[in-house]
Amino acid sequence: MDGAEHLNDTARRSGVAVGAATAVLVLLVSASWSAVIGRYGGPDEPAHVLRSFAVAHGDLLGEPVDELPPGYRAVEVPASLGTGDPACYRFDPTVTSTCAEARPGGDVRVATSAGTYPPVYYAMVGLPARVFGVSDDPFALRLVAAAWIAVGCALVAHRVRSPARALLVAVVPPSCWFLWGVVNPNALEVVLIALAAASVRPRHERRRADDWWVAAPLVLCVAMRPVSAIWATGLLLVAELDPDTRADARGRLVRWAAPAVGAATVLVWNAWSEFHLDDRRTASDDGVVEAAIGSIGGLPRTGAELVASLGWLEHWAPWVAIVAWVAAIVAVLADVTIGARRRPGRDDRLVRAPRWAPWAVVAVMAIVVPVAFETILASRIGPVWQGRYSLPVLAIAAVWALAHVDAPIRRRTVRAVWLLAAVVSVSTFWWSARRYSVGTDGSWWFDGAEPTSRVFGPGTWVVVHVALVATAVGLRWVSSSARAASPASARAASTGRHPPRRRHHGSTGRGTGPRRTR
Repeated sequence: MDGAEHLNDTARRSGVAVGAATAVLVLLVSASWSAVIGRYGGPDEPAHVLRSFAVAHGDLLGEPVDELPPGYRAVEVPASLGTGDPACYRFDPTVTSTCAEARPGGDVRVATSAGTYPPVYYAMVGLPARVFGVSDDPFALRLVAAAWIAVGCALVAHRVRSPARALLVAVVPPSCWFLWGVVNPNALEVVLIALAAASVRPRHERRRADDWWVAAPLVLCVAMRPVSAIWATGLLLVAELDPDTRADARGRLVRWAAPAVGAATVLVWNAWSEFHLDDRRTASDDGVVEAAIGSIGGLPRTGAELVASLGWLEHWAPWVAIVAWVAAIVAVLADVTIGARRRPGRDDRLVRAPRWAPWAVVAVMAIVVPVAFETILASRIGPVWQGRYSLPVLAIAAVWALAHVDAPIRRRTVRAVWLLAAVVSVSTFWWSARRYSVGTDGSWWFDGAEPTSRVFGPGTWVVVHVALVATAVGLRWVSSSARAASPASARAASTGRHPPRRRHHGSTGRGTGPRRTR
C-alpha cells in the first residue's frame, strides 16, 4: 500500500468512526428532547403520529370527513394516541402540557390533517414501532423518528470532508434541535437535503458513486415530502452553477433523475388519493398584489421562526441560545475566510470571493420561494409558510459551503464553536423543559413539576442532556488535542507547511498542469 492509498484508507476509517459516534450522540440527544417535550408539543405532531399508526396498520388513506377540508381523513387508533388534545396548552406558553392527558384503553376514531400525505415517512416511523410492539406509544414513535435522524446525521458527518466536519454543529439552530425530538417529516427532510449537499464533491475528488449519494437522499426526500422538490432543484442548480462541482453528462442524468423519480411517485399517489390542496378556514380573500405585499412583510418573522421558533409558534428559544448560534456562525466564517487567504502556496484564483451565481440561487430559495408560495396559494390555503419550512435552505447553504472548505481551520476555532453549540443546545433544552413542565412563568428549577416521561422528571432530563452535550464537547476536545500532538502535526507546525495535495482537473483525472482559460 503506497502513501496515498494509506491516507485514503485512514480517512475512510476515520469517517466511519466519526459517523458512528455522531449517530450515537445525535440519537441520545434527540431522545432527551423527545422525553422533555410535552405530549404532542411538536408542530402538527398529532396529525403525523396518527398517520404513522394508520399507515403502519395498512390504512393508507382513511375516510373523508364531511365537515373538514379534503386533506383530513378519519382513522381508527388506540385511545393512547387519539386522546389528549394539545389544544389546552399549545397557544399559551404559560400553561403546562400536563393538561393533555391521554385516555387509557380502547380505540377511537379521529381525523388527521395529514390523511392524504404521501405515506413514505409515516411507514418509516410507524412500521418499526409496530414491529417492536410499541406503535401505540407517542414517545416510542418519537424515538423511531429520532433514530432515522441519527442515521442521516451520521451519513452527513461521514460524507463531509475532515477539515470542515467539526464545524457542522455550528449551523444547527435551536429550532432544529427541537424539531429533531418530535414526529415530523420536516425534521428528516432537513437531514436528507444536508446529506445530498455534503455528497456534491469538487471535481478533483469526485467518484462515480458520489452522484448516487446525491441522488438517493433526493429521491427519498421528494417522495416523502413533495415541497422538497424545490430544495432538490435548488441544490442541483447550485452544484451546476459552480464549475468545481458541475457534473458530467452521466452525473447530471443520475442527479436530475432523482427528484424527477420522487416527484413521479408523488403524482401517482396524488392521483390515487385524489389529493386537494384547499382549506377554506385559512384561505385569504386578498388579491395577488396584497398577498405578495403581506408575505414580503412577514419575511422577518419567517427568518426568526427559522432560527428560534419552538413548538406551535407560541414560544421561542432564549436570547442566550440565539446569540450563541450567531456567534458560532460568525466564528466559522471568519476563520474560513482568513485561513483561505493565508494558506501557504495557494493559487490566488482559488481564494477569491465565492461565485455569485450559486449564492443567488440560495437567496432565491430563502426569500423568493416563501413569498411565491404564499402568493400563489393565498386563495386556497392562505399565508401558511413557517420558518421551519426553510430549514433545508440553511442546510444547503451551510453544508455545501463547509463541505468544500479548502483551508486550514484552527483548533481553537473548532473548540469555541463546539462550546457555543453546547450553549445553544443546553439553554434551549432547559427553556423547553421549563415551558412544558411548569410554564414559562414557572420555576427554573421545576418546583412542583410532574414527570414528563415514565422514567425521569424534567430536572433530571436537563441533567442527562447536559451530560450528553458535555461528553460530546469533551470528545471533540480530546480528539483535537490528540491530532495536535501527532508527529505529522508537529512536523507541519515546525515547517509551517501543510501536507501536499494532489489536484486534478476534469472528471478524467488527466492533466495536472494549469487549466486553459478563455
